[in-house]
Amino acid sequence: MNISTLDLALAAPPASLKAALSFSQPAELDHTDVLIWDPAALYPHLDALCERHDPPVLGAAASEWLLATSRHWRDQFKRLLAGGGTLVVLVPAPRALGVHTLQEILPYPWWDPLMPRAVGSRPHAGTGAPRHAGEPFRTLFTLAAHCFEPRAVLDPAPGTAILEDPRGQPLASYLSEPPGRLLLLPAPAPALSQHAADATLFLQALRRCIERLGQRGGTRLAPWLGQHRSRAEAQLLERRARCLRERHALDMELQGLDSDLAEQDFFKQLIAGEGRGVGLAAAEVFRRKGAPVHADWLESDLHIAELDTGNLLVAPCLAPEALQTPALRRLDEARARVADYFEKPTAILVVDCSANALPLAEQAARVSPAPLDALREAYMLKGPHLYGWHLQQPGDPPTRLLQRLAARDPGLPASLWNATLRHLPQVAA
Repeated sequence: MNISTLDLALAAPPASLKAALSFSQPAELDHTDVLIWDPAALYPHLDALCERHDPPVLGAAASEWLLATSRHWRDQFKRLLAGGGTLVVLVPAPRALGVHTLQEILPYPWWDPLMPRAVGSRPHAGTGAPRHAGEPFRTLFTLAAHCFEPRAVLDPAPGTAILEDPRGQPLASYLSEPPGRLLLLPAPAPALSQHAADATLFLQALRRCIERLGQRGGTRLAPWLGQHRSRAEAQLLERRARCLRERHALDMELQGLDSDLAEQDFFKQLIAGEGRGVGLAAAEVFRRKGAPVHADWLESDLHIAELDTGNLLVAPCLAPEALQTPALRRLDEARARVADYFEKPTAILVVDCSANALPLAEQAARVSPAPLDALREAYMLKGPHLYGWHLQQPGDPPTRLLQRLAARDPGLPASLWNATLRHLPQVAA
């Protein structure tokens, strides 16, 4: 059984491990049977990459690196389990960390590489002797009890709880994913990195536990037999390896398709979205057209697109009442504030998505909310219009769109709407 570690400091003889890997240095797990991962060991490295610390948030480049690295290990974990391997995760204490995405700052949890499994945790502050499950886990937690220091309660806990605190809260769990298996165990005690005897005991107890899980009917063979394979067995192993490669290729293709479909749905929020994502989609349209875009620093639903001729305040309208007098006053105050801060002329583009719950044909007949006469340098496009502009590649650049809006180009609405209809033909029943 080849055991490798990922960011786990063990005072164990090098010969007892196949490899000691680092999360920040992506590697393959082709020759690993068991991987033991300590997610907490990555946090000191991430602390040094934070652009701010209260709360901690990674810079844009560091966020991109972390998310890409996390995707690599997610793929490797999947391949390990698909090949009959065992992933052992030493659950750390929960910790807040923000990462920059394309649209906003999102939390990065330690279990991100384990997604899409339902895994979560919260701080553990309990005392008292934990309650063990049955074998083979009872022996593991009895022989190596001092090797663990529970710092989190699993919430939710995937699979079956195998260790609970006195209140019945899961501290460890086991999930069978044939032919592989996932073990979520408590965080490691400092003794594992300080004393060779403790590290050796930990590895021995864990090895014995995994062997007794009986994934291959309890068969145990001496290591020397691995040097002798019949022709039929070699053919089976070759075919199995080929199937795994083909399944991996299909998994990667599915991931790509899911990503492409998710992007399509993201922009379709302009014609059918009814939540905060509408504003994010509108902002991303301008970003894709080459304009630098960033969120307004006071109003969470507004975005600022920097154009050659000045700035454009992009404001989604999700309900007809959103453009009554108080809302118009808020937009005008925001426009004046942005214009004063950047010392550039600033216009307003209201993206009317108030009819998004209706089919496209009914949206076309729906009259937009009250006109924007009370606002200076303000224009309005319906969501399907902006979606049609997004579809035009390269289409009008942002400055040209604004010029056509200012000139009240009569052909603009029809051309944009038709672009949307051509892209979304009626599906035959």
